[in-house]
Amino acid sequence: MNKIEYAIKSDFRKINNLLLENQLPAIDENYPHALYLKTTSLDDQIIGAIGIERYERYGLLRSLVVDQKYRNQSIASRLLDQLLEKAVDLKLESLYLLTTTADHYFDKKKFLRIDRSEVPEAVKQSSEFKDVCPLSSVVMMKKIEKSQ
Repeated sequence: MNKIEYAIKSDFRKINNLLLENQLPAIDENYPHALYLKTTSLDDQIIGAIGIERYERYGLLRSLVVDQKYRNQSIASRLLDQLLEKAVDLKLESLYLLTTTADHYFDKKKFLRIDRSEVPEAVKQSSEFKDVCPLSSVVMMKKIEKSQ
């Protein structure tokens, strides 16, 4: 089973390449309140990643991605579960995301579809909300509870 660990600065070029290969927006490795997790294959290729950006008491889920060759092996679920555990550690109240393609996946993970107007102002100030994702994106939210 692939080990999940925190991404370090030297991983971001590979993570961004994986994101771009999957038509997802690149991440900003210099965002001061961001945490990214990665998983690697036996040959140390990054095959999956997920990120969280912190905005006051809220988190913005960024860029859940798994290399096409490694899908349907529960890698995305494991990455998401570990990220949700970290959100508990960070004492976040809720986690938000925008998606154009993965809403059905996040429905299964008990994220709720919400209107943009329901998103806290702090999160709305993120580049993801202001610039990166189209207005047609589905907005979703999950309350963070200690027993995820």
